[in-house]
Amino acid sequence: MPTAQAPEPRRVPILPNRILGRKDAMTIAAGFRFADGILLCADTQISYGGIEKVSGTKILPYEFKNGSKVVFTFSGTVNYAKGGIKQCVRAISKLPTVSREELENAICNSLNEYFQKLVYTHPHYQQAGGPDFFLIIGLWSPKDGLGLYETLDATVTEVTEREKFAITGIGGTLGRYLAGPMMGHSGYSMPDISTISTLVLSEVMANVEGCGKGAEFVVLTKEGVFSSIVSYGTSDVEDVFAAFHQSINMAFLELCDLSCPGDERIIERLDALRT
Repeated sequence: MPTAQAPEPRRVPILPNRILGRKDAMTIAAGFRFADGILLCADTQISYGGIEKVSGTKILPYEFKNGSKVVFTFSGTVNYAKGGIKQCVRAISKLPTVSREELENAICNSLNEYFQKLVYTHPHYQQAGGPDFFLIIGLWSPKDGLGLYETLDATVTEVTEREKFAITGIGGTLGRYLAGPMMGHSGYSMPDISTISTLVLSEVMANVEGCGKGAEFVVLTKEGVFSSIVSYGTSDVEDVFAAFHQSINMAFLELCDLSCPGDERIIERLDALRT
């Protein structure tokens, strides 16, 4: 008797996918835990051989017949990353019922097979232009809820409430520097985590070559619902942060200038900051 085919997963039509051909993602991609779920975000710049730069999505959400929800974002070589994600999606779609552990194991086994076959054997593995990629993943199971994960090759590791967030890509160092002091806990509200993630992405895109074109955001809630913040504008947050940063810098200089006694100028700076 012929074996029944596993039902195809449904790609959630949240973000447009315009990726064509071989590309490299000189990326900032991140996942943040917050009170009501997880937020995944990334820039949208993709480069051809480091020369031509185009826009394309780096966030891929899926819904499965077994009830699970999975969303991926990535850094590294786009075609290899998407190939690895495709392997993971196929494996998850074959599971009848799922826990987060089963989802994690399916992803780990799929990536292990994929890396052994196509990545580790590549002559440019761990070199510029090689097949390396890294994933940040949101998993939701109808059995035991939501989790945030990151990968190092085929190793899948959960991002705990203590760690609060994961960032990957060429903008990762600056992103972690910016996010670390602000992410004091994982209990932020949706507006707060939107502001924090927007600030991190906007500052990285402004200061790291190869990151840019725009920002994209997707939320996966604790109830397993995708909420899109497509093409979320960062200009409002950028403008407020720039004004705030300038006021703080000027107040700091006034405080440190011992040749200017008195509180009048400090009060003026605080008034400007309040405004």
